[in-house]
Amino acid sequence: MKELLAFGRDERGQARVLDLGEAVESMRLMLRTAAGTTHPVTIDREEPIGRVLMDRTQLERVVLNLVMNARDAMPNGGSIAIRVRETDVLAADGDSGSY
Repeated sequence: MKELLAFGRDERGQARVLDLGEAVESMRLMLRTAAGTTHPVTIDREEPIGRVLMDRTQLERVVLNLVMNARDAMPNGGSIAIRVRETDVLAADGDSGSY
């Protein structure tokens, strides 16, 4: 519950290096609670997962919002799957790489 209350505050954190898989995994209970009993939440972490420089609170807000939007889009229930993995992007603008 403390985590949900923290989301209501407009606090600006500081960017730091995060392990995305660990950060999302640590949200498992909160995400399951937010999704409700008719929307089981699974988290799939594919190794290796790189690290990113970002504010953990902002990451948590994004993931929680995505789960809540998925829940709201399925009023009769349905499973919600979160997949954390690296992917290779081939972009025409020069930002190709592993993300």
